[in-house]
Amino acid sequence: MSGDRKPSADADALGTLIALAGPRSAPDEAQMAAARAVVEREWQRTVTRHRRRRYLLQAAGTAAMLAFVVGALTLWRNAATVPPIPTVFIGSRGPLQLAPQRSAALLQAGDALPPGTTLQTGAAAAALLKSGASSVRIGPQTRLRIGDSGSLELQQGRLYVDSGPEPGAASALRVRTPLGVVSHVGTQFQLQLDPAGDLVLAVREGRIELSGTGGSLVVHSGESLRVAAGGRVEHGVVTPYDASWQWVTAYVPDFAIAGRSLGAFLDWYLRETGRSLVLDGPLTREQIQQTTLSGSISGLTPDQALEAVVATTGLKYDLRSPGELRLSIRIGDSEHARSSGIAAFPGST
Repeated sequence: MSGDRKPSADADALGTLIALAGPRSAPDEAQMAAARAVVEREWQRTVTRHRRRRYLLQAAGTAAMLAFVVGALTLWRNAATVPPIPTVFIGSRGPLQLAPQRSAALLQAGDALPPGTTLQTGAAAAALLKSGASSVRIGPQTRLRIGDSGSLELQQGRLYVDSGPEPGAASALRVRTPLGVVSHVGTQFQLQLDPAGDLVLAVREGRIELSGTGGSLVVHSGESLRVAAGGRVEHGVVTPYDASWQWVTAYVPDFAIAGRSLGAFLDWYLRETGRSLVLDGPLTREQIQQTTLSGSISGLTPDQALEAVVATTGLKYDLRSPGELRLSIRIGDSEHARSSGIAAFPGST
């Protein structure tokens, strides 16, 4: 047939070789057993390698988890061993009661008040505390409990908190009230629990945050906030020299003026009263910069201290404009200057 292919010479040769080889004999049982043993050993080695690799991976994961847990426990232990912020007694005026029972007369400036201590001021009393970087003033008829880790609990009355004049100064102080927790950063503010149970907040400088079960509210400088026991909230405004701040000047931390400049004293006065300084000209500013003070204003209110200090200089002051302290050049002498025990010395500061 013209369509059939002829076998090639290579195919004929291969067929001849196969025919000459004849049928192949099957391997005996011993050879088969040996082959199976070789395959099984190789399979077991392969499985063992995979198991070892998986074990190493699991061990590495376990070690990593253990390292994480140990690190977390170390951080927790270190945080737990950080000493709490101490609350330190500075001083008091008028009747002061302490619980657990302790004689207030035995308290000295610098004494730490342990957590759990409760202070109660009388109708005409006041007290000063220091908590971390913050100065805390306690008003009349106030009950305050010292909490853990630098927190305070206001149960009745009013507080004034000042964390210092440095901008951005942080404080860990927290004030707990029945209506929430008040926290702040670098500021001056007051809070009061009035007889009706309402919480009244006012910010003189900086900002505060009131946190409670219903969320949080931020109060900024010049703002006030009243939170009623029933949850009603009223926003308001307050000037830094408002009459509501007047009580905080009745008992202030001592300010040492000896060797300080008149300018440093005026900075202190303005911060304590919320007033701003107005000068009548460059000569007044120059005299302020060049005047050094001597003596003491301990026990005086800011306004009393201002009168005593300015009387020793060649200046006069005027407080009649709301929120302002006006200073100008004075002509003449003052008997008060010679009897106050305070002196001012012109010259380089």
